[in-house]
Amino acid sequence: TYFFKRFTEEASLVFTFDPIAKAEANMHLAEERLREASAIAGNKDKAVLYQDTLKLYQSKLADASETLKSLPQGDGRSK
Repeated sequence: TYFFKRFTEEASLVFTFDPIAKAEANMHLAEERLREASAIAGNKDKAVLYQDTLKLYQSKLADASETLKSLPQGDGRSK
C-alpha cells in the first residue's frame, strides 16, 4: 500500500549518511510526489490528497536544500 511505500522511502533516508546522496534521494522523492500530485490534479474527490501531496513535495525540496546548505564550503563535491 501507499503507507508502506512512504515508510520504506523514509526508512531509506534514515540510513543514507552521505549528505549529497541524501539530498539526491530527497530530490528524487520530491519528483515522485510531484508526479503523484499531477496525476490527481483534476480530480475534485482527491483535492485534500492533492494538497497533502504538494506539501510533501515542498517538504522534500526543503529537506534537500537544507542538506546541501549544511555542506562545508569547498568540500570538493560541489561540482
